[in-house]
Amino acid sequence: FSAPSVVFQHPRTDVPTPARTRHASNALRSGMCRGKLIPRLTRISPFSILLAGHVQILPLNCHPLSSSFVLSPYRSVQVHLGDYNLRAKEPTEQIRRVRNFFVHPEYNLRRYDNDFMLLELDAPAQLNNNVNTINLATRCPSPGTPCIVSGWGTIRSPQRLFPSVLRCADIHSVSQASCQTAYRGIITENMFCAGTERGGIDSCQGDSGGPLVCNGQLQGVVSWGMSVCAMPGRPGVYANVCKAAEWVRRTIERKCIGSD
Repeated sequence: FSAPSVVFQHPRTDVPTPARTRHASNALRSGMCRGKLIPRLTRISPFSILLAGHVQILPLNCHPLSSSFVLSPYRSVQVHLGDYNLRAKEPTEQIRRVRNFFVHPEYNLRRYDNDFMLLELDAPAQLNNNVNTINLATRCPSPGTPCIVSGWGTIRSPQRLFPSVLRCADIHSVSQASCQTAYRGIITENMFCAGTERGGIDSCQGDSGGPLVCNGQLQGVVSWGMSVCAMPGRPGVYANVCKAAEWVRRTIERKCIGSD
């Protein structure tokens, strides 16, 4: 397996962009691992970002423009919001620092189980048409639910071709039974699959931590898949947000994220 990637269909400008992380010492505008803003839960809480837990252990080299580093010291990590073109400085872009991070307590590196991490920003994002929050799904997806996955990962596989602009793909959720069959029983309740029957459209290397949005809610986080993406019968595997929504809520409230 490989900790992912999106063999994407098309550029997209009509959806809020995912957040992306980069190392502050990198002179290049790196493409990195993604996440999605979630709403504040209390008046003292700044916005937080939910992404894949494995990015704090693997080098953040999801994109060829990124430097290789781990999320420590995390205060040297920048979060870019409202970014669309990685090679252009855009007026929509906002930059924040990471104040703290929280990995799911039951995260399993070997199995990518409970593959979640929460980033606390050092200051709230300014919400607009390009930067916005998304609600976490509290119900798990039904088979066949239409979804959109987005990112700057490779658009070719097994070759690598990384786009400069955000790409999106229309896929749908897959039943747990089919997901288990595709991956020989290693799928846990904290994972689910999404893709297309014929293959050819998928998340891929470079999309780790990116959002899978279904019915206007954050349903999944790009987690893992085969080393060759978009193969028929091998849908992408996503961290199942409905299983982590309560942990996110408790973590934000218990840690008093945003308080001094």
